[in-house]
Amino acid sequence: MTNGKVFVVIPAAGVGRRMGSSMPKQYLELTESGQTVLAKSIEVIFQSVRVENAIIAVASGDELHRSSIASFEKLCRVVRGGHQRMESVSNCLDALVDEASERDWVMIHDAARPCVRKEDIKKLLSCRNSSSAGCILAVPVTETLKLCDSGTIRGTVDRQKIWRALTPQIFKFDVIKEALDLAKKEGKSFTDEAQAVEHLGQEVGIVLGHTDNIKITFEEDLQLARYFLSSRGEL
Repeated sequence: MTNGKVFVVIPAAGVGRRMGSSMPKQYLELTESGQTVLAKSIEVIFQSVRVENAIIAVASGDELHRSSIASFEKLCRVVRGGHQRMESVSNCLDALVDEASERDWVMIHDAARPCVRKEDIKKLLSCRNSSSAGCILAVPVTETLKLCDSGTIRGTVDRQKIWRALTPQIFKFDVIKEALDLAKKEGKSFTDEAQAVEHLGQEVGIVLGHTDNIKITFEEDLQLARYFLSSRGEL
């Protein structure tokens, strides 16, 4: 079975207000050599899969991205990001219209997830043989989940069917393009691309990932990421 080409999309236009840093979190230094969070997130993808090229969405006027993509410059293109994640991803897909076909796939990865394991990326790629729309990395929820309102518990959620979505997520190019175009037309905003594909009426598969595939959001997450990468000999 011919799976088609793989393109990578990385939305990196966020400002990371919850990090409490004057610099967007994707540009914070992760390693002693000065490698940034974004550079590490790109590197692990390129080390795991043969990529046609990567489209990275950055904020208007952002020049900080240049040093982060310097090592991958021949395989990266930069487009202007939007105010929301979905807009940034949509802009990246627009940049691929003339080169990606309906047989090709788009792998979408968070700029702030440098700890994803290479073996998980490879497992995600293998889902192309069985899925007509796409798949995501995810992990089952193990904590007890509460529904709350105004500081009061209103109920307990059955966690047996609840999974925590991670990235990368991979989709057929034509499917994810149609899904985001529809969301834009309807004025809907989704927190991840899988939700847009679900809204389109397509089934999205789950590939079991690892809990150390954290998204750097708060200051302590940066230290945790360093710990995970160091313990795996990847720092």
